[in-house]
Amino acid sequence: MSGIIGDTVTPQVGGEYIAVHQNDPFQLIEDTKDDFEEIHSILDEMLGRISNTIHQAKEASTQAAQKQAKQVEAQKQKLDSGVTWPTLSKVISSNFGYRSDPFKSVSAFHSGIDIAAKTGDPVFAALSGEVVAVDQQSARGKYIVVKHPNGLETWYMHLSGMNVSPGEKVAKGQKIGLVGSTGRSTGPHLHFQVVKQNSPVNPLTYVKP
Repeated sequence: MSGIIGDTVTPQVGGEYIAVHQNDPFQLIEDTKDDFEEIHSILDEMLGRISNTIHQAKEASTQAAQKQAKQVEAQKQKLDSGVTWPTLSKVISSNFGYRSDPFKSVSAFHSGIDIAAKTGDPVFAALSGEVVAVDQQSARGKYIVVKHPNGLETWYMHLSGMNVSPGEKVAKGQKIGLVGSTGRSTGPHLHFQVVKQNSPVNPLTYVKP
């Protein structure tokens, strides 16, 4: 009997019959509108969070840049207060950077500053440090290199005399040599050069005449 009933009786389901066309179109519109408003609200919240994240990232980047700039300025001021002009003369005859070469009359890079002076005038160590080179070359003439903290070096070229030796410790303002015109030079002067992390930089960044 159960097998026969299962084959002939309508399944046990129920509910009110409502045709599709009987649904209230205005209610459907309202429901759809509510859905869109909810989605719009979610998108607004997401955009707000993204904008806030970008703003925070920009602020953090700006603060880091400002902090780095302050550290560089503090280091520069510290050096400014501690660097001594390397000779008695204050006359700069050639600046740092590109110039017309005095021998070939073509554009060339000048890696330091030339200070016009008298032969035999004293040359002073601009900062305390250790002498790492006392030598002579065809272009540099007689020259001295002094090494300082923070990857800084000072170079003194075209000397007529040298009063220090490699490995010697020198104090700021100590006489280390004499102005001359040795090497590739047109007249008595001191070529003063500052090297930072193996690259020449403008000496006038660190010391003024």
